[in-house]
Amino acid sequence: MLDIPTQTRSNDQPENIDANGHTRHEQTLTALAERLDGLAKMPTSTLRQQWQQIYKPQPQKRMSRDLLLLAVSWKVQERSRGGL
Repeated sequence: MLDIPTQTRSNDQPENIDANGHTRHEQTLTALAERLDGLAKMPTSTLRQQWQQIYKPQPQKRMSRDLLLLAVSWKVQERSRGGL
């Protein structure tokens, strides 16, 4: 195992760990999970607005809520992880 030195804060916690003991990666995953959960709870009309913000053209009127949710969620994950 490699021993990689980390910079520490004044309270002797490594720089990438918050006060609750969560790493920056864990914080990012938690924020992503909360965002995806929020998308799943959005009304279809709001998902359509999200689609338009991401993909520019309006989604087709007959596009299902499931497809809207899948496509918007995919882009949110892709952007949060730096692309696929």
